[in-house]
Amino acid sequence: MMESALVSARIPQAKKEAGVSLLASLGASTSDLINNAFDYLLAHQSLPADHESRA
Repeated sequence: MMESALVSARIPQAKKEAGVSLLASLGASTSDLINNAFDYLLAHQSLPADHESRA
């Protein structure tokens, strides 16, 4: 198993609540979202919005 690290971020409470609710409906967790975001960043070396704007 890979060693894990804790990630902390500040976001508006309403955004967090809406996001957590949507993630739950998708059967995903906040950790899943963060891991997928880092996977995307490492693979594309850009943020998803940055990547879409270049297309």
